[in-house]
Amino acid sequence: MTTQMCTKVTKFIARILIEVFDMMKAKTAPLSQSERVCCLTLDEFSMRPSIDYESQADRYTGHMNLPGHDMTQAATRCLVFQIGSLMSRFKLIVAYYFTGDSADGTAFGPIIQELVHKADSCSLHCINVTR
Repeated sequence: MTTQMCTKVTKFIARILIEVFDMMKAKTAPLSQSERVCCLTLDEFSMRPSIDYESQADRYTGHMNLPGHDMTQAATRCLVFQIGSLMSRFKLIVAYYFTGDSADGTAFGPIIQELVHKADSCSLHCINVTR
């Protein structure tokens, strides 16, 4: 299954994307040890605050959802976590959360720990985390 085909059936809900890790196990299987060395990167971008109804999922989206934040407010930023190989050509978004103008960094620790653990379960070796 290609990455593009996988994204067609993945339900993108702002959180850790478990389905991406399932796909990553198959994609990283043929990699050499040096190609399994990777980096976890955090990136943030602004977005227009908007609460929208997704009829296919029967839910509203656009609220802040980073743990420890006011989840009744519309998000103004998106925090993206991605894993990229340092020696081969792959980079995948593995989680994203909607946040406000400021985010409490203490919420990042448990998310980062879980992402590094999930990468390890795919036989990837995260040697650093950058923002």
